[in-house]
Amino acid sequence: MSKLDVLKGDIDPLTKRIIFMAILTTELEKEGISPVAGGNYAVELYTSGGCKSESVDVFAPVEPLNKLLLSWGFDKENGYLSNGDVDIIVKVLAEDLNKNELDRVNQIDVNGFPVYLLGLEDTTIAKLKDFIHGSESNAVILAQELIELNVNEIDLDYLKERAVQEGVIDALRRLLLELRLEDEDEYERYE
Repeated sequence: MSKLDVLKGDIDPLTKRIIFMAILTTELEKEGISPVAGGNYAVELYTSGGCKSESVDVFAPVEPLNKLLLSWGFDKENGYLSNGDVDIIVKVLAEDLNKNELDRVNQIDVNGFPVYLLGLEDTTIAKLKDFIHGSESNAVILAQELIELNVNEIDLDYLKERAVQEGVIDALRRLLLELRLEDEDEYERYE
């Protein structure tokens, strides 16, 4: 019996992907690696499936992750790893997370197994960067959804600091003004 057999059958795609991430995390942690969900997959988790992702986007060292997934019957194609038997696509996010990002990683418990998730603020910043660089046309909408749905949990001070560091403070400013979470005077200290 394969570790992924539990994913076969009629399972909600969001549930299937989070169970997969828990299995992946458990296996990689045996090698001292803690994968972190990011990208649009993190957006999907933070919005409880309101914004769908086509893939499970994972920050992890490429070689060990590829080795494990290939041993589980995944195929590599066009920068993704996919397994049609369980209908899972994985996108490896190869860049390293910085100390601030690692310090703010959230942990979700899935039936006693951990799933690590890029922090809410850092996920929002990533979407704003995608928008600014034109790599994803709906990225600003995803950033807006993240803020609106998590307005009571988001650390606006940290979000602004990261926006300045990443060069997206103007985009964040426009978004927060539009959402009426800030006023014009708040941004004078960031200019």
